[in-house]
Amino acid sequence: MIYNINTAEYEIDEEGITRLRKDFEEMSKIAPPKIITLDDAVNKYDLVQTKKWSSYIKGLLLNLDTEPVTKETFKEKMSNVPDNLSFHAVKFIYLINEAKTNGFYSIPQACIHTKQGTPKWWVHPGSFRESVLLHLKDMQHKFIVWDSQDMIDAPALSFEEWSTPFLSLLEKKLNLHVAICNEEHKKVIEFHVGEDRPEYYNLNRRVYDMFGGKKPYLIGECSPDIQDYFSDDETSNVHIQAKTILKEDDLLSLYDFHPNINEINTDNLRIYIK
Repeated sequence: MIYNINTAEYEIDEEGITRLRKDFEEMSKIAPPKIITLDDAVNKYDLVQTKKWSSYIKGLLLNLDTEPVTKETFKEKMSNVPDNLSFHAVKFIYLINEAKTNGFYSIPQACIHTKQGTPKWWVHPGSFRESVLLHLKDMQHKFIVWDSQDMIDAPALSFEEWSTPFLSLLEKKLNLHVAICNEEHKKVIEFHVGEDRPEYYNLNRRVYDMFGGKKPYLIGECSPDIQDYFSDDETSNVHIQAKTILKEDDLLSLYDFHPNINEINTDNLRIYIK
């Protein structure tokens, strides 16, 4: 069930708000929304499932000799796995840079499910932001969690406390719409922000241009399972100097390598434009 919250002039739609308040009251009875930090989600409540996000950067590195996804080709290319992976790798790069420079404009939401037995959370909208925050070790970032398991020791939010951060986005001329999820393992009122993100497509082109169609040139050693993601061509635009024998997790440092950044230095490697 999806409905809009604002008018075409980016003002609050009163009928939509009345409907939203009613839905909130009903959902809050079975899954009251509460605010917790990412640190509590990981360490206090063990809600966060371990994920590997290296598949996206691998997809990008193997797809650099093609044309990047554009607004015009988005629908066509998203059904192609390499293009899908590389586009979402750039989304990571974008969100990491946003987190470091401007911060996120909206609070992510999650609901608790017991699909695998042990309670875990499902973050949506905001699953990529969750991964970015974990990548950056920004553990004090706040999440709204719809607590259907009554396991979080935090006060339940009122309608005003929950809705105000989202409704304030109308000042940015963003369309807001709501999705009601009242399923066995998914009890949440999702607040979605309708927007056009030309900066995604612009960054996609800039990232491809930064690499110049070639995988990064590796100076040093890596484990055999990731050697296909590097080039032995010294004319590659991006060079990576290994300080140790690089492993799969070291590829994640490439998510921090935004076109506005000339060099990345970690304990294990140095990434730079030649």
